[in-house]
Amino acid sequence: MSDFQQPMLGASSSSMPGGGANAPASPGSPSLRHRNFFLNESNSNKGFADNTVRTSKYRFLPLHPHFFLWRNLFEQFHKAANGYFLLISCLQLIPGLSPTGTFTTLVPLCVVIAATMLKDVFEDLKRHKSDREVNERKVPVWRQGQWVGISWSELAVGDICNIASSEPFPADLLLLHSSGDHGECSIETASLDGETNLKKRYVPQQLVMQPYFALPQNPTSIRGLVECEHPNNRLYTFEGLLDTSVSGMGRPAVPLTADNVLLRGATLRNTNAIIGAVIFTGSETKLMKNSSSAPPVKMSQVDDVTNWQVGYIFAAQIIIVLGCAIASVALSSSALKNWYLGQLTKPSAASFFFSRAGTFLILFNNLIPISLYVTMEMVKVIQTLFINNDLGMYHEETDTAAKCSTSSLNEELGQIEYVFSDKTGTLTQNVMEFLKFTCARYDPQLKRDVAVSYGTGTTEIGRAAAARSGRPLVDDRPDWWYQTKHPFQFYDSRINGGQWGRQDNRAQLEFFFCFLAVCHAVVPERKKHPITGIEEVIYSGASPDESSLVKAARNIGVEFVSRAGTEAIISVRGVEERWNILHTVEFDSTRKRMTVVVETPDGKILVMCKGADTVILDRLRPDPLTAAIRDETVEHLNRFAGEGLRTLVLGMAILSQNEYLAWSKLFMEASNSLVDRAAKISEVASRIEQNLELVGTTAIEDKLQDGVPETIELLSSAGIKVWMLTGDKQETAVNIGFACSLLGDDMGVFTFHNCNSDNIAKVLQAYLTDAKLVVNQDLALVMEGSVLELVLPPAENEIIVELNEEEKAAAAAAKKKPTSKLSGVMAAYGMSDISQTSLRRETELFLSLVTRCRAVICCRVSPLQKAQLVSLVKKNMKTVTLAIGDGANDVSMIQAAHVGVGISGLEGLQAARSADYSIGQFRFLQRLLLVHGRYNYRRISRLILYCFYKNISLYLTQLWFCVFNFCTGQSLYDPWALSMYNVAFSAFPIVITATLDKDVRMERLLSKDQFPELYHDGLHHTLFNTGTFWLFLGNAVFHSLLGFFLSIRILQYFTDFSSGLDLGMTGSGCTAYSAILVIVTVKISLETQSWTVVNIIVVLGSVLLWYAFLGLYGNFFNVAKIKDFALWYGMPSQVLKQPTYWLAVIIIASVAVLRDFLWKVWRHNFNQKLMHVVQEFESIDRPFSRKDVLRYKPHLLPKFQLLKPYEANVKMYSSVFVDEDVTMVPKIAMLSVANTAVKAASTAVSVVERARNDPSKMKQTGPARAVPRSGFFASPGKVRINDILVDELL
Repeated sequence: MSDFQQPMLGASSSSMPGGGANAPASPGSPSLRHRNFFLNESNSNKGFADNTVRTSKYRFLPLHPHFFLWRNLFEQFHKAANGYFLLISCLQLIPGLSPTGTFTTLVPLCVVIAATMLKDVFEDLKRHKSDREVNERKVPVWRQGQWVGISWSELAVGDICNIASSEPFPADLLLLHSSGDHGECSIETASLDGETNLKKRYVPQQLVMQPYFALPQNPTSIRGLVECEHPNNRLYTFEGLLDTSVSGMGRPAVPLTADNVLLRGATLRNTNAIIGAVIFTGSETKLMKNSSSAPPVKMSQVDDVTNWQVGYIFAAQIIIVLGCAIASVALSSSALKNWYLGQLTKPSAASFFFSRAGTFLILFNNLIPISLYVTMEMVKVIQTLFINNDLGMYHEETDTAAKCSTSSLNEELGQIEYVFSDKTGTLTQNVMEFLKFTCARYDPQLKRDVAVSYGTGTTEIGRAAAARSGRPLVDDRPDWWYQTKHPFQFYDSRINGGQWGRQDNRAQLEFFFCFLAVCHAVVPERKKHPITGIEEVIYSGASPDESSLVKAARNIGVEFVSRAGTEAIISVRGVEERWNILHTVEFDSTRKRMTVVVETPDGKILVMCKGADTVILDRLRPDPLTAAIRDETVEHLNRFAGEGLRTLVLGMAILSQNEYLAWSKLFMEASNSLVDRAAKISEVASRIEQNLELVGTTAIEDKLQDGVPETIELLSSAGIKVWMLTGDKQETAVNIGFACSLLGDDMGVFTFHNCNSDNIAKVLQAYLTDAKLVVNQDLALVMEGSVLELVLPPAENEIIVELNEEEKAAAAAAKKKPTSKLSGVMAAYGMSDISQTSLRRETELFLSLVTRCRAVICCRVSPLQKAQLVSLVKKNMKTVTLAIGDGANDVSMIQAAHVGVGISGLEGLQAARSADYSIGQFRFLQRLLLVHGRYNYRRISRLILYCFYKNISLYLTQLWFCVFNFCTGQSLYDPWALSMYNVAFSAFPIVITATLDKDVRMERLLSKDQFPELYHDGLHHTLFNTGTFWLFLGNAVFHSLLGFFLSIRILQYFTDFSSGLDLGMTGSGCTAYSAILVIVTVKISLETQSWTVVNIIVVLGSVLLWYAFLGLYGNFFNVAKIKDFALWYGMPSQVLKQPTYWLAVIIIASVAVLRDFLWKVWRHNFNQKLMHVVQEFESIDRPFSRKDVLRYKPHLLPKFQLLKPYEANVKMYSSVFVDEDVTMVPKIAMLSVANTAVKAASTAVSVVERARNDPSKMKQTGPARAVPRSGFFASPGKVRINDILVDELL
């Protein structure tokens, strides 16, 4: 042990960081709270993972537990189907037991297993190659007084590395030295989170002030003890301490944060070199921790139904096997009475029964098709290629194509009923434009500051809102503004062109812009323009909002130039100023604000705080002057929200030197904590985020993506309900809902205000009662996250509350047995628990209400609430859900839904990487669902039904043959003919149909003028359910009866026996087999909707292949003297010469498919579905729309009400509404409303209606008033619910 390390280990607990119980243990030893190790002492740091990365699954050493043969077989035989057929293969190996040969199941099973194994091993070899290339990369490491190049796999915790520009980091490193100014470096994290913008990382400031600590010329001086968190998968947080004390001279421990850590997977940019110490290696790096966490396994509903049907088929198979075995035992006694059978030894009844049961299990084993899962997987892979290569979903601007990450959910895309969508970056472009702001100005008449709004123009959302309300739209921008294209969209004659410096409130304006230029986490990058060659500054930030604010300040005249250590250098109208950043508390979704403590150029210490209005406004000074400007600001914020703008509020406070020193000490203590550091920092920060002075507000436009309104309208027309989940204010969310066609002027809208746990059930019951009365009108629901908390069941809340040891002790002390994790925490801390009965009723009422709504908007919701809501609908409604988002905060929602779709947007690729499918724009969702989803659902449904149909059609003939063979288990067919049935003769036609078949052209689904309602088949699960499954099986039973009995009778009565030739069992079997094969081939031809050359070749080729097999196989016994090849030896040449054979095949196939043909003719012509009507019009081969269907087939209108023009369904009545503040409605007034509802119901009127054209009915009549249907908001805080009568609130 060196002299440097000895005092560390011998120090008292009071001098250690963390102190006492948290004192560091020896390096590498386990610790409950943290781990510790020495820098530059890799030999002393034992017990940590090595830096070898292995992403491969298999090894190639036979004695290794992960040897590819053992592990792959173990994985494959975890599938029930493979295990089942392995059992059959083993039974066939028992001598005298198998009636279908010895290897007829084992050989196809081995082919399937080998093909899957080869695919898996081939993919794993690519992983081995990639791992080897990564592990053998070289990195300079300081060892034995010099830089030595070693491979990445040799790195150890504590090693000192030297990383050059553009090189990736070999492990998670602690930044100790940077060639950049003031210890800064830039990194790119695209491989980690998909974000291409550069991020800054910093050497801890205490080390920057110790220049001798980390010098590239002499890294030997780098010494210290690192105490940090255990390895985890949190990319954006890190908690640790670095103790650099020497020879017992106490130095304060250096707190370490995520800003000081360089993660493996990131790359060094714009910096010549850095020196870092290895913190985490190999499997313990944050990159590998995230890679190892697999997303939840999802199964489509079609797969789920299929598994149930397989279970039913297996149960039926067991019943058949047992029945045949019992019959065989019962009939076996008569065999002993026949003298020509010789002297037979009678076996015991039990052994004979089990022997016969095994025989019949082998005989009927293919009632469950062995090729089903392989065929499904093959077809789904091809469907995946279609999705990935669809140019209709290619976004050229970002060079982003659609990507399918899993093929198991392809058919699920055709059954989506609920779409849960994020707003920012999903419905909008996430390209922020600074449009308006407010700032204080002194009013001499009022003798106080007033809030003044700056900025002109409006947004497309604002224009739509103005059009709905009928108010004039004022745009103060000059004409010349629209004649040129401006990169900076803000315009105000009082601000632009430096005019703000001539205003009487120029001091307030200057500070406002300085606030924008200083309070942020944006990184400036200097790049040369590729065409002009002029150097320009590009601002990169974790949030596009921050970047847009800094750009706005620069365009107005206050430019953020760079950072120099802790200083932010800005230029105010050409004059450089340096603002010293003392402390920064980053923004997060819980705090909803960012705070920076700065020292101004004139020595003042300011607290700059910006964040959501709900957070900042509550922290303003409680004095009358502030209250007045606050109210004016709220009015401006409401106006901005009405235009769909994203708003932030800026606040400021001044600290004295003593106040700052006292607070700084608390902040450093929180920063040095290794336990709950983030929570402690947040609590300390809130102490100075009080009594703020209002600086102003900002309003940013986030434009809708192209095609969003059209896409939502189309999805709605297809029967898909879209929910928007956002963190925006209600006014903003509602106006965006109107702009993107999620809401309509003629919709009835439920909203919730002033709801609490006492009245939420009554409000929900009242709304549900009214929703049941409404006809011919779409409904929508708007609610906030606070209301959502009241209706989520306890089971949903459990996922966010974990009882730790302290909480368990508190619950025990309270002597209350917690019924759940949530109620346990409530009991522990004296919180009022919510009864299970009450909460369950509220949840049921909520679910019943939303099922009657076409659209739902949830605003002010957290990422966790999004996931909870999706999970609630998924678990409690018999429907299929889809969640779509673009950011890391949407990942939990995406993984909670049946199908997750990620958008490759400006917030990185976290959502796209976690999703099942990824697309470039929201508008591509219509093609993904209505085209690919619908086609895939139809094709997979037909594939599964047909695979069971064709197997049962053939293998049930073995059951009918048992009637004639004394239940001996004798097979009617040759063993290898049975094996080739699923592998060759009947396999290819269904693969082509399930891959290429189209019932209608895709353009019939992609326009409201066409027929998006064709998507309803998937919504209602009409093509694949238990009913359709057993109908197909019933048809298979019918065809097997015809194929067996007709073949026997035709051969019996029409064969010429004068020559002495008897076709016998083998001839009958060949005839029945041929007839069944022709039947199932014609059946798939009837099921095919669109024929191509490929279909024709494959269908004819399958039949020709069968006869080629007969010609060759009949003489194969001459080549290989194996008994399995002897059954049909010489038979085909005799049978195929008989006219009776061909007569039987033709008659049986014709009679069998006649029923199917007549059914389809009747269905297509006399009992048409919408699909049949569209197909009829498509056969004319000329353009048409839904209006042509009404014009040429008016008799179909009563059946297809969905084709009726929407306006014909809506009667123009005035609206009945009740003021939203339900707690203020008197009970007497509500009784009056209830009486009105009873009277309306007694006269068979669904809703209390007052005709628009009757002015006498437009006057107010008490609490229920008739109003015109113009506008959404009656007044601030009062919402009118169109066509909704609330008849019971209290």
